[in-house]
Amino acid sequence: MNCVGWKPDGTLLRLPRPVRLRLRSDEDAPADSLEARFPAWEDIGDLCGIQCTSENGRVIFEGMVDEQVLLENRSGATAELSARSRAGLLLDNEAQPQIYYMPSLKLLFERHAVPYGFTGYIGRDEVFGGALTVEKGMSEWQVLAGFCKNFLKTELVVRGTVLDASGQSLQEEVDFLAHREAMEWKVTWKDVNRISELQMRTGDTAQYDAVLRESEAVARGVQRKRYLNGSDAEHAQELLQKARRNAFSIQVCYPGEMCPPLGSPAQTPYGENLYIAAWDYQLDSSGERCYITLRRREGNGCGFQKKWADVQSRLQRLRWLK
Repeated sequence: MNCVGWKPDGTLLRLPRPVRLRLRSDEDAPADSLEARFPAWEDIGDLCGIQCTSENGRVIFEGMVDEQVLLENRSGATAELSARSRAGLLLDNEAQPQIYYMPSLKLLFERHAVPYGFTGYIGRDEVFGGALTVEKGMSEWQVLAGFCKNFLKTELVVRGTVLDASGQSLQEEVDFLAHREAMEWKVTWKDVNRISELQMRTGDTAQYDAVLRESEAVARGVQRKRYLNGSDAEHAQELLQKARRNAFSIQVCYPGEMCPPLGSPAQTPYGENLYIAAWDYQLDSSGERCYITLRRREGNGCGFQKKWADVQSRLQRLRWLK
C-alpha cells in the first residue's frame, strides 16, 4: 500500500510505508475511514489530506486528515493519522436553514456539495413540485440524502468526488470463485435483527388500525413487533427491508488487498443475488487481509439453501482426500 499526503499549500509528501493501516468502507456510513501508524517524519502535524493506492496504482482511499498524533519512546518515533473521505465534510458541516420551492438535484448539488470539492452527480435532473425545508441543525448530508429519499426515491451514495443518486446497481461483478481456495468464509443468520410485524396508526384515532407482516420472518418463527405513528408509518416498508437486509450476511476474509466498490454484485460458491456491502482492510506486521461483507439484494433470496448440499459435498470430498 502506497500513501501520499498533502499540506495546506498543496505540497505533496510521499509517506513511509505504514507500520499499521486500517481502511473501512460501509454502505451504512457515508464516509470511508482510515487509521494508520507510520514511522515519524520531520514535519509531522502539517498534513491536511492523504491518499492510499494499491500496488497497481488504483486509488483505494482519499480524504481529509482529522487527527495527527506523534508518539515517541525508546523504540523511536511514530506518527498516527486518522482520516475520512470527502463525504465527512458533508457530515461535519451544518446546512443553511432555508426553504427550497421546486427543488432539483442540480440546485442542491451546487448549493450543498460543490463547496466541499465534489465535482459531479448522477441522477434525474428534474425539477420537483412542492417544497424542501432545511431545518436548523441539519447537516449538508442530511439535506442531500433527504432530497434523494423523499423526491428521487433513491439512496444517495458517494463515489469519490461524485454523488450517485441514480439508484442503479453497479454492473461489474466481483468473482470470488476465482480466489475461493485462499479465502475464509463465514455465513451468519441474525434473526434477532428481523421484525415480524409492524402495527401502524394511520389516522387521527388512538387505535393502531393497520398491520404489516414480514412473511419471511414469520416463516422463520420470529416474533418481534414494532409500533409506528403518523409519518413514521410511511417508512414501514423501508424499516422491514433494512431488517431483512441486516438479518443475513456472508463475510469473506481475503489474504491480501481486495477493496471492491460498494454495491458491486458478487459471485460466490455460497449463494446468489449478493452484493458488496462493506469491507475492512487491515495491514500490520502479520501481513495484509481484507474482510468483505456481502448482503443479499432486496426482493431476492440469496440462494444459499440451494447450494448448501453442494457445499457439504465438497467438504466431504475434502475430508476424504485428507
